[in-house]
Amino acid sequence: MKLAALAALLLPLSYCTIDQPGAGLPCSEWAKPALANGWTEADLPRLLPIIHRESRCNPDAIRYGTSRTRPADVGLLQINQIHRPTLRRIGLTHLDMTNPELNLQFGRWLFDWHKSRGLNPWAPWNVR
Repeated sequence: MKLAALAALLLPLSYCTIDQPGAGLPCSEWAKPALANGWTEADLPRLLPIIHRESRCNPDAIRYGTSRTRPADVGLLQINQIHRPTLRRIGLTHLDMTNPELNLQFGRWLFDWHKSRGLNPWAPWNVR
């Protein structure tokens, strides 16, 4: 009886391996690209559910604002239109955020920017 209970507790852990970062989390297919673009394994349990909530794992996801003429939020992390001036300064457009690598890199930059100022680094995605 005790062995069966222990096995039931440990079974979910058996699915997580070094080769499968983010296993068992939504959008786990984006774990390796996230790691390759500046995120850490410690970030994955929060990052991957955010990607799922924001874009349903779709790098081409675009949400239009009330004007319906310009995208308001773009890509995996739904980078908001408020960041257009910053994107322009670094030679990117808002629609470049449909590129998953650029989106993950810019998302990491936002995270680090907030953290460096003593702010909640997850604030751009309304996560406490």
